[in-house]
Amino acid sequence: MERVDFQKVVDSLNQSFKPERAKGLNAVIQVEVAGSGDFVLTIQDQKIAFASGKATAPRLTLRASSSDLEAIFTRKLDPTTAFFQGKLVVQGDMGLAMQLPGLFS
Repeated sequence: MERVDFQKVVDSLNQSFKPERAKGLNAVIQVEVAGSGDFVLTIQDQKIAFASGKATAPRLTLRASSSDLEAIFTRKLDPTTAFFQGKLVVQGDMGLAMQLPGLFS
């Protein structure tokens, strides 16, 4: 299994993030990548930030293989399709999970 090029994903998400769509949204999201480790995505004050490691109290946790997660983040795989195919596991705030794709172009 290939490891996610984390910097590539971060760069892609930073470029496609639409801050105006995140107005009033504050969230910590745990991303667990099989074979690649854990990452934290924080959305606050219409900005996003990324860090490796575990969040203490994430509002949402996403789990997927590295290749599936990279495909989701680079828009090659629809997250809803991935969820229903069992490629993406979502725990926590499902409303936030459904809101995430709309924050990026």
